[in-house]
Amino acid sequence: MDKMSLATLCLNLYEGIEDCFAESGYSVKPMPKDEAFNREIDIGEYIYCALQTIARELIRAFGKQDNEIIVSTYQAGIVILGLEISNKELTDLCLSDGSKFIIQRSELGMALAFLMLEKVKIEQFFGVYGDGIAFGLLN
Repeated sequence: MDKMSLATLCLNLYEGIEDCFAESGYSVKPMPKDEAFNREIDIGEYIYCALQTIARELIRAFGKQDNEIIVSTYQAGIVILGLEISNKELTDLCLSDGSKFIIQRSELGMALAFLMLEKVKIEQFFGVYGDGIAFGLLN
């Protein structure tokens, strides 16, 4: 496990995906909140890789071109804003009934299942700043 600030994680995730979208019509920006610089988290390499995959694939699948997509922080996790995704679409990617997973055959579905197994809280929300998905990293 590596310790880092939540803001550093946000910026690292952004840097890892910015090259993927540099020549596309997507405008991806990092926006860590001030308090995230003082919030230290433990994150394993595999969880970091899964978050990187999810961020990239969510933008590809559910980002709207010419729309600003923001990688940010909230309380105890990372949030990706500016996606156009319905609850059904997210559920179709990876559904869990507690004892088994039904996973769509994709990197995104597999990464979501892995994070669920690792007890990362995944929440979808609809808000003023656009639809988004949050990943809670602290217990």
